[in-house]
Amino acid sequence: MQNVAEHMSTKDYYRILEIKPSAGSQEIRKAYRALAQRFHPDKNAGNPLAQLRFQEIKEAYEVLCDKQKRDAWHYQHYNPLQKSAPTAYSADDILQQSIQLYKKYSNQDPFRLNQDTLFAQIKQLLSNDYIRILQLQGEIHTNSAVINNILQSTYLLPYEYVQPISALLKNITPVLPQTEEDIQSCLLEKKRQMLWNKYKIPLAILLAGVLITIMLLSK
Repeated sequence: MQNVAEHMSTKDYYRILEIKPSAGSQEIRKAYRALAQRFHPDKNAGNPLAQLRFQEIKEAYEVLCDKQKRDAWHYQHYNPLQKSAPTAYSADDILQQSIQLYKKYSNQDPFRLNQDTLFAQIKQLLSNDYIRILQLQGEIHTNSAVINNILQSTYLLPYEYVQPISALLKNITPVLPQTEEDIQSCLLEKKRQMLWNKYKIPLAILLAGVLITIMLLSK
């Protein structure tokens, strides 16, 4: 049984379904239906590779559509977190793991960063079990410090990753009032960045067109 689990952990189910780790349940189902239809054995008679692909797609869907299985697979698959962040038994353990995470990525080259791995490691820190530990021990300053370290670790991530992270961070209580504001401020800043990156080129083209029109009319 252990060998099977280790084998499953080596598969990248997100890559198999051609989605990102931030994908929600609807996106997972949509990707599964499209790929299952494409590689279904009935449509690929005599093609053993298609049949193997179909089985992998089915396996990936069965894991990712089940929250408990998905969380367990995250823990198995992302080995860097397992090595640097052992199982936590107290709020202080979680705090130390958040510090290690921040230190690891504070000087990271943004062009060499694996965003999917960072996102998965943050989600592991925000697992149901970890959040429950923080809630039960109720150490307001420790909770706020954990959130602060995670927020600082998200500076290299885009809005689509930070949005679900922020939702999980809000489940950690109690925290300082400023910490609640920091979560919202981080999310708003990432949203502004997303909108700017999305519309800066159209705006630049529009502005250039306006300037050219003004120049032509002034002649």
